[in-house]
Amino acid sequence: MRNIRLYCFFIIISVIPNSLKSQTVYFSAAHVNLYEFIDEMSTAGIISTHSVVKPYSRSFIAGKLAEVATKDSLLNKRQKAELAFHLKDFRKELATLADTLKKFQPFYFAYKDSFFTLCIKPVAGSYFYQNSNGFMYQRWIGAEAFAYVDKHWGFYAGLRDYNENRAFSSPAYLELRQGFKYKNFTDYSEMKGGITYSWKWGHIGFVKDQMIWGTNYNGSNLFSGRTPSFAQIRMKLHPVKWFEFNYVHAWIISEIADSNSRVFNGKIYLNRPKYLTANMFTFRPVQPLSLSFGNSIIYYDFDYPGYIIPTFFYKSLAHTNSVNGETVNAQLFFDASLRVFKRLHVYSTFFIDEVSMSNVFNKSKSTNFFSIKAGCAADNLPIKNMKLIVEYTRSNPLVYQHDVAMTT
Repeated sequence: MRNIRLYCFFIIISVIPNSLKSQTVYFSAAHVNLYEFIDEMSTAGIISTHSVVKPYSRSFIAGKLAEVATKDSLLNKRQKAELAFHLKDFRKELATLADTLKKFQPFYFAYKDSFFTLCIKPVAGSYFYQNSNGFMYQRWIGAEAFAYVDKHWGFYAGLRDYNENRAFSSPAYLELRQGFKYKNFTDYSEMKGGITYSWKWGHIGFVKDQMIWGTNYNGSNLFSGRTPSFAQIRMKLHPVKWFEFNYVHAWIISEIADSNSRVFNGKIYLNRPKYLTANMFTFRPVQPLSLSFGNSIIYYDFDYPGYIIPTFFYKSLAHTNSVNGETVNAQLFFDASLRVFKRLHVYSTFFIDEVSMSNVFNKSKSTNFFSIKAGCAADNLPIKNMKLIVEYTRSNPLVYQHDVAMTT
């Protein structure tokens, strides 16, 4: 009976991908298993994705899962089980009746009609480490909600309160966990969400969230997504299949005291403002190949509007609007991704903070601040249901720092 219900659901969603509305609600890239599944399906040639910019939207993911479901004859037993599992969380986008939602998701509050969709759910979880050095745990509790209104508006919000028996995050730890701002030694919380407006070939939104730019399997060297979430204006345009443009302007917590700030018991009550602007141009000359380039700038004086123009090369502004470029910090980056032979993904990213062409091969000069990543991932090779990843990363000293603390 379970297989019959799943088969009927696949039949229902087989006609949905082309009719999905364009609302945008971001689905956190912290759901690693889902993003790995999407990547696997893309590498297998079952679907096509641009993997350089994350997170994806819920409607985008739902459409890709529905597309995979129409080609389930190409999946093995494990892949079918994963697909069925992931579809459970996206029936809000794919179901056509509100009572269908209630049937499939008894622990959610869910409502859907032709104009309005709403979903509210509690979240809770924990994990722990145990070894010869002792026991560490983290637990969290909170709630998440999202809504679609009409054909264009999307809203989402999520709050999680965390507790740890020992601090997990520290600049001294080399790891891939997200960092946090602790309220005390072991407690912190995070609020994420936003509002978006979408149309057929793009969307724009004001959100507080993470961003991951750069193809990777073990941490991006462009924008890693490991910072606490920050407020940002986010825009994505994809007017044709072979081109995509992404833009972000963000407000960042500098943790550098303003001259007017009050300091009490070692706590700063007013930080100096700090901003980040970044863009990414992605081209797909042929379907398996994706080529991207972009640049970013970090600055702390908001009195010059040139820094927020989406399509600019910001290094030029650093040269023309500051003394020796010291009041801003500009970067340049590239990404290449090739999915070939339908099981092999080859990729590379290159992040440049500063390069002196006359000293590129001079090891005695510390003026080449760059980070490079290259790797390949093979799905179901050499053994079925096995993923083999080889990834190399090199980051030169000082590449993510700057002479001026405000623009690190």
